[in-house]
Amino acid sequence: MVISKWRFIAKSFLLFLYVFNLKFIGLEFASTIRLAFLVLFLMYGIRSLRLLRFEIKANPLIFAALGMTFFWALFSSVFGYSAGVGVFSPVSVMIVFSLYGAMLICFLFSDIEEFLKSVLLIVFVQSVFVYISFFSSEFRVFTASILVETGNIPLTSGSRVAGFSNSSGSTLSFTLSLGVFAAMCLMSQGPSLFKRLLYAVLGTLITISCIFVGKLGLLYSLIFLLLGFIFSLRTKQGIFHMGVVSIVVIFVSVGSIAMFVLSSDNLGHFVYALFRSFSIFLTGQDSTAVALLEMPIPKLDVYSFVGHGGVSAFGESNATHSDVGYVRSFYALGLVFSTLLYGSLFLFMMVHLFRVKSSPYFIFYLLLLLLVFVAELKEPFIFKVNFVLFLTVSLYLLESKNLTRAYFQAHKRVGMAA
Repeated sequence: MVISKWRFIAKSFLLFLYVFNLKFIGLEFASTIRLAFLVLFLMYGIRSLRLLRFEIKANPLIFAALGMTFFWALFSSVFGYSAGVGVFSPVSVMIVFSLYGAMLICFLFSDIEEFLKSVLLIVFVQSVFVYISFFSSEFRVFTASILVETGNIPLTSGSRVAGFSNSSGSTLSFTLSLGVFAAMCLMSQGPSLFKRLLYAVLGTLITISCIFVGKLGLLYSLIFLLLGFIFSLRTKQGIFHMGVVSIVVIFVSVGSIAMFVLSSDNLGHFVYALFRSFSIFLTGQDSTAVALLEMPIPKLDVYSFVGHGGVSAFGESNATHSDVGYVRSFYALGLVFSTLLYGSLFLFMMVHLFRVKSSPYFIFYLLLLLLVFVAELKEPFIFKVNFVLFLTVSLYLLESKNLTRAYFQAHKRVGMAA
């Protein structure tokens, strides 16, 4: 029992390194996602390559589309119009660290519940770091002294804090919301009141931490909380449990907000974060939505079909002048290959998802899949590892609790039939 707990902690630590991808000053080349990927490949490389082989056989058209996009991204990055970092970098990161990385990580966990618990644990730990960052300027200075700042929000900012990561903002907040998603999945199937209370409280604390990080994660966390509560009301026992859980969640929420208000040293940062998060209800408009609507769409020209090879142009770091993921992909890859990329990825997810439509988690993951593609309207989250990774690992574990020889044989038969 003790050994299994330590094994779970070790797995979660490896997942933490992979998901939050820490980059330390002076060791930028050895980011933690690369180190975790190497460890996972040494552990499960052969099995993951077998899984990749069977996936290609089972879904030849999908992987052909991804392969074409991969090689076109390589070609256009080298010979395209764009200057600076080309589109090959984000495309290769998505394919290698998200899709293939998921084929490695799915062997790390015995079933979907263990994976969800691990995600909940690492995200809750990160949310604790977010709280520490909010209350302690010394901690923010410390993280800024050892971690590379990869975003446009300073690591020393007290209004939008980064926890123990390289950047605050939408990506971190979205990642935090995955912990709430995991908590609500587990709560909806929780056999006891205690476990449901535990998952609800953890999910609530993570949601509150999103106030200090980014609005997108806060919005998605609230959606996941609502979904979790609805799906827990299917029985009389569930209705009773949710009544108790609701009281506790309200108490935790009010208590947390009171603690922030009473913290005079951080009251200004809290008011700013609160106003920013709920500005749409206070002023009738949201600054992020307004900014996105004002962002231009690249003009149609000869490059519109095949792309420029990247989003940077000579003298401009972002030639699209837009943060929208679809717009940036359209500019970099062109209409043909951006459609191939998004279409093949969405189809890949849907094929696996509908194989497990009888799962109690089916609606949860269908909603998450749609929200990931909706979030692309804000930023290119598809290329930021965690979201495609989380979906793919989950779908593999949902499809087969243990990826055993029987699983591979099933895929082999599908591949032969194709």
